[in-house]
Amino acid sequence: MIERQPIEHVALEHFREQGRLFAILDACDSPSIPVLCAGLGESRAVSLYRGTAEEQFADIAPYLVHVDTAELLDWVLQFSVTPGWGIMIVASGTLEQLRTHFRKFLKVQGPDGKPMYFRFYDPRVLEMFLPTCNTEQLIQLYGPAELFATRDGAQPIIASRRAGSVLNPVAQPK
Repeated sequence: MIERQPIEHVALEHFREQGRLFAILDACDSPSIPVLCAGLGESRAVSLYRGTAEEQFADIAPYLVHVDTAELLDWVLQFSVTPGWGIMIVASGTLEQLRTHFRKFLKVQGPDGKPMYFRFYDPRVLEMFLPTCNTEQLIQLYGPAELFATRDGAQPIIASRRAGSVLNPVAQPK
């Protein structure tokens, strides 16, 4: 199932050095996100929306970012004290593969059968949603991801990982 525990900066840095650290940043309450992502370029940051929605909702979209530099990791960690900021993800795969995977969860079927937006990338939502999932749902949501890292304000960063994935790669024997 899911194991939760604090994750240290050194572990996040290690995942970044491996090229496996990503973030989904929510632009809804932060106008700086689209500007940051445009500056990073499409090889490092993409909207999870596509087509007309990508253009129409660029200022409030969730953006998938490859956290590939120490400076960007530091920025994400500073930004992560903002409520609803987004989530960090440790995953194997390309930006486009992860975009394709996570786009599947932007809309879900509500209790009345009507489609509704699902803000899984809001840490407040993800933290409430994960404990309600069964094994099959967790496998679907995580897909290529090993862990999701969230933060509530100035609290420590908490990693929710699939059972069996490595939380602290620095402490692992070689």
